[in-house]
Amino acid sequence: MKGPKSKYVHLALICFLIVLADQLTKWMVSRWVRLFDVAVVIPGCVNLVHVQNPGGAFGLFAHQGNGIRSMLFLLT
Repeated sequence: MKGPKSKYVHLALICFLIVLADQLTKWMVSRWVRLFDVAVVIPGCVNLVHVQNPGGAFGLFAHQGNGIRSMLFLLT
């Protein structure tokens, strides 16, 4: 498959795989790591800490009610 559409198909596939990996790792952490526990991924380099963020990026709107938060995110 060559041509200009080919690059968009590849881009869409890469985006899909990134979102899939993100959701899979979030599911794995929520299932196997207790809240606020630390899982060592690479000793001395990468640790994974299970925390929850009900808001958007960096806790944006985290203290708002679910309805307000949902409406704000839908509008954005």
